[in-house]
Amino acid sequence: EFRQVLARSGRLLRSKPHSMCPDELDAVFAMAVPLDSRPLRFFLSHSWNHPGWKKYLALRLHFFGARAFRWSVVAACIMLIASICFELPAPRVAVPIGPASVVFDVNFWPFIAGTAGLILGLLMDSR
Repeated sequence: EFRQVLARSGRLLRSKPHSMCPDELDAVFAMAVPLDSRPLRFFLSHSWNHPGWKKYLALRLHFFGARAFRWSVVAACIMLIASICFELPAPRVAVPIGPASVVFDVNFWPFIAGTAGLILGLLMDSR
C-alpha cells in the first residue's frame, strides 16, 4: 500500500536490501501484491543506488504536488490580503535610480505563508 511505502519518511526507500536481515527482507516481500488484483498506477524504480530521500520526495511531489501548489497559492493570497488590511510589518528598501531613489516596502509574508502551505501540502497524507 502507498502509505506503507511512505511510512516513517520513506524508511523502506532508504533501506538497502543487501544490508537487511532475512526477517526484514521477508517483511518487505510480504508487502508485495499481485498485479492482477489491482491496476498498476505507478512504477517505482528498483535502483538502490539513488538516495531514498530523492525517491520519497519524488513520490510526494507526484501524488501531492498539485494539492501542495493549491495550498501554497491560497496561503500566499490570504497573507497578502492580511498584510494589506492589517499593515503587517515589512522592511523598507531604497533602490537608487539615477540621482533619486525609490523607496518601497518588501512584503515577505505571502512568501512565508506560501512556503508553509507548500510544505504542509506535501507532508499531509490524504485520508
